[in-house]
Order: sequence, then structure tokens, then C-alpha cells
Amino acid sequence: MKTRISFFVLFFLFATSFEVQKKAMVLEMLNATSKFSCAGIIGAGCTTEYQIKLLTKLPSGKITIDRFWLGKEYLPSSIKNITKVGLTEFSTNDSIMLVAKKNTNVYKTHSPNYEEEKIKIYPVPYDHKGLALISYVYNKKRRYLEVKKIKVLPPVYYP
Repeated sequence: MKTRISFFVLFFLFATSFEVQKKAMVLEMLNATSKFSCAGIIGAGCTTEYQIKLLTKLPSGKITIDRFWLGKEYLPSSIKNITKVGLTEFSTNDSIMLVAKKNTNVYKTHSPNYEEEKIKIYPVPYDHKGLALISYVYNKKRRYLEVKKIKVLPPVYYP
């Protein structure tokens, strides 16, 4: 009888720890970079492009990476599958590139409260410790991945 109880306790502990690991390993950040560039035409402005390379740890046809914050500022982003170009669903060990751009336009073409309005669209969900935060939905549950380090690449100034 003690053997059966011990077996069930060990099985329960193993199954629970596996579930915790499984939750934590949906996405893994491989690297993150930022590159500042300025156009060579007056008034075209400048852009800082952020590229975050992610690796899927589970089959992720049910994953949606949909939000990106740089600090507390929400930036629109796009996702592409690097491993299988053109596919929008991901398999285990697929590389994904998240790209977000922060534009600085010399001539403001939007409302004076644009920055405040942009933050209100998707306020940062919690006070994270990283430089950036990625939000995604997996199995109908919202999850977050903090970006702790971003490598700054040399700036590009176009003629």
C-alpha cells in the first residue's frame, strides 16, 4: 500500500513540475538588437528598429505574438517565421523574428498628444524589470516574455 501511495505522490510531483516547465518554455529569446538610422532626405526623420529573435519550444499553431513594449511605450510590431519563410504557424524549434520600429519625424504630422495616446492603446500590463516586454497568447492564456538585454548596433546615416 505504501508503495502505491509513494508512486502516486511521485507521479503527481513529476506531472506538476512538467506542467510548470511546459508553461515557461513556450518561447525562448535568442537575441535582441536595435539599430538607429536616419534618411538622407530633409524631413524624412529617423528610425530605431528593434529585432528580437525568438525560438519556439513547443508546437505553436495556437500562439499569437501580438504586443511589444519598449520600457512603458507600446510599439506596433510584425512577426515572421525565419525557419519556414511565409508560414504563419510555427512548429517546435522554429525561429521567429519580431520587428518593431520607433520613428522620429522632424516634422510632426500627428496630434500633439500622440505619444500619450499611443501609450493608452495598450498600457504596459505590469512593472517589468527588462528593457522591453513581449506579450503573446498561448492556449487562450496571455503570457509575457521580458527582454533583459538589447545589443545596440552601429547607427546608419543614409546619404
